[in-house]
Amino acid sequence: MNDLNSLAKKMSSDAAFVKELVADTEGTLKKYDFEVSDEVLSTMKGMDAEELTEMASNYSVDKAAC
Repeated sequence: MNDLNSLAKKMSSDAAFVKELVADTEGTLKKYDFEVSDEVLSTMKGMDAEELTEMASNYSVDKAAC
């Protein structure tokens, strides 16, 4: 299982992965062995590629601030 930090890094660096997430969020997460909470999954399902990339970038910035 990959953690949220790994997911954020992949989303920030892999545009093809983000496109897969937009097309099939749940299936893509399973394919790459990412597990997220129902709340995170629900949020991601409503996002387009730009929003997902921005979310990943914001997550990385928030983690760096800690």
